[in-house]
Amino acid sequence: MKHRIQVSRTDRNASLPRALGAASLCLLASVALTACSDGGKKKSGLAPVTQTAEVEPNDLLGSAFALGNISRSSNLVATGDIDGLGADQYDAYQLTITENASLKLAVEPSASNSDVDLWVASADGTVQMRFESGTAGATEQGTYAATKGETLYVVVLAFDADTSYELSVAGS
Repeated sequence: MKHRIQVSRTDRNASLPRALGAASLCLLASVALTACSDGGKKKSGLAPVTQTAEVEPNDLLGSAFALGNISRSSNLVATGDIDGLGADQYDAYQLTITENASLKLAVEPSASNSDVDLWVASADGTVQMRFESGTAGATEQGTYAATKGETLYVVVLAFDADTSYELSVAGS
């Protein structure tokens, strides 16, 4: 039985559920990340981009897709698909913070009629930050001050239409 994150848009004290039961706790230990076409070389002082695509299931914090270690020089892009009112309304990504960093987070839906939101949650599932404009097709973005040793979850939520999306996480 799959348990889904059930949070209303107006719930300001929300917690995201961890996996229910040890059997459903399956963090993806081996993540295949591919470097961008410039061979991972820095351009214009920017960190190289590491791109990856989500792997399902990643609808719970306990089965979040592991994006890996994040530092001030990180520049990650993940792509995924979510259903506005369907079975795959949430995608969760796990980040391990290796040094204090300011993270710039953004999610851009490909469908102009889809309202997506971006949440940052702590290891216990408490929502730390929300980026929600309530506007269909809008890129949700913001910054989060991450602390060395912290495990964070970035959650992409869809509210009204199916869409693919691009999630970016850049440290500075």
